[in-house]
Amino acid sequence: MTDWLRFAMQAEQRVVSELEAKGWDVTRSPRIGMMRPDIVATRPDGQKYIFEFKVSPSAGSATFSDLAQTSKYAGAIRESAGVPSVRVVMATNLRVSQKMRDLSEALGVKIVSVEGDPQQLADGVMQSLEQHHPRSREDTLGGGGCGRP
Repeated sequence: MTDWLRFAMQAEQRVVSELEAKGWDVTRSPRIGMMRPDIVATRPDGQKYIFEFKVSPSAGSATFSDLAQTSKYAGAIRESAGVPSVRVVMATNLRVSQKMRDLSEALGVKIVSVEGDPQQLADGVMQSLEQHHPRSREDTLGGGGCGRP
């Protein structure tokens, strides 16, 4: 197994474990038509999320192709499962240009970019969710919040 694949799998597993501990229903690499996003997770209130990890061992930049692929997953799950609202998170250890961040916002994809090890990337994903879904007595990443991840 290559280092970058091991990196991605470690980050994914950390996110899966943390989401499951919070009561989310989590599936890794589900088949949605011809596509296989890294993680599809459902909060206890029914809100669906797609998490896609784009990592590389080199210090490169995320590509528009990465963003397009990640965005397509939301449409695929909406069509196949009849789910009207899917929040999409692309997690990467690559640099992300402002132009790509602007486009991701327009597409409804939240980009979490953290240079570091798998643990730091997973922590970045979880912190991003916490920022948009703060803990309260009624909500531990389980409901409420804003329209984007």
